[in-house]
Amino acid sequence: MKDFEKEVFIYYYKTKAFQKKIQTAKKIVKQAFDSLPSEKWYMAFSGGKDSTVVFDLVRSEYKGIQGIWNDDEFYLPETIEYIERMKKAGANIAHISIQVQHTEWFTANEGNPAAADIYDKYSGVFWGLRAQENSKRKKFLKAYGALHYSQAQGKSKTAGKWTCSPIAWWSTEDVWAYILGCGLDYNKAYDCLSEMGLSIDQQRIGPYATENALGYGMLVTLKKGWPEKYQYFLAKHPQAAEYV
Repeated sequence: MKDFEKEVFIYYYKTKAFQKKIQTAKKIVKQAFDSLPSEKWYMAFSGGKDSTVVFDLVRSEYKGIQGIWNDDEFYLPETIEYIERMKKAGANIAHISIQVQHTEWFTANEGNPAAADIYDKYSGVFWGLRAQENSKRKKFLKAYGALHYSQAQGKSKTAGKWTCSPIAWWSTEDVWAYILGCGLDYNKAYDCLSEMGLSIDQQRIGPYATENALGYGMLVTLKKGWPEKYQYFLAKHPQAAEYV
């Protein structure tokens, strides 16, 4: 992101309209804590821009919130560097590795069932879900709202739990305005993506080969920006070559 673009976001952050969005998001967080005691909530932290914003909003109400990062086995080096910086700065983030089925040919991690027990301690999850990201998320948020109790049963991490999406209706511009306006640290992989010429709406941090990531050309981006990571992934999953 160029310096003048950052200045525009910082200017936008200071506007009354955006400050109102922040206050609305904080009210949603407060409503969540009114629904459940603070220690019953955790933060689903991906290391991406959206969870960075939500984590900060939540920690402004409850500094001790537990962040949980499932590394999905394949991640960008900047992501782990960012999480380590967050932990050194006082953020409470647990690093776990549980098996995740992303596509028919991509299953991350061999699986550590015991690691999943960490979720059993909590009855609510904050996450950086935004309607703008894709139609499925927009449909979900329209149906259930930013604060929702899931009646679902089964192995889903949100089954029988509260879910809270404080920035459900924020744009990508809103997210960056908050990060830059608040002077937050963030995942420096975004700087690499900007240098590659990707717009802020095209930039993704996360698993390489989920169905959504494939649609956004994540593997193409990985090959161009992190060729060693791509070759390592390709050696594990030769099917990835079909998407590049």
